[in-house]
Amino acid sequence: MERIVYEARRERRREQRYAADVESILVWEGMHEPVIIQNISTYGALLAGRNFPEINTRVTLIGDGFEVWATVIWLGADRCGLLLSGSVQPLEIIRGRPVRTIERAPSSAITLDRIRPGFYA
Repeated sequence: MERIVYEARRERRREQRYAADVESILVWEGMHEPVIIQNISTYGALLAGRNFPEINTRVTLIGDGFEVWATVIWLGADRCGLLLSGSVQPLEIIRGRPVRTIERAPSSAITLDRIRPGFYA
């Protein structure tokens, strides 16, 4: 029986991410959309919302006491990822909220056994 082992991709982020749950406004090309910052690091943020601009669009993220320029680097159905144009202090953005870091999940392998040609279990 042939066996294949797949390893998960390693987390490549160098900066600590913090759970945020911060209401903000995303502004681009005359549009604006309410969003929730789900998590944030020094150079990036994960947003939840309904309507996002296309990848590579320059945006401004505005919240209570902060404003930062960014670029949309990925899109999901109701989420997007931002690359911030400069470093921010995540703890200043989430001030007044409980601080919780997002731990990197341990890498676990997936093992598949070939049970017949083209079929694995």
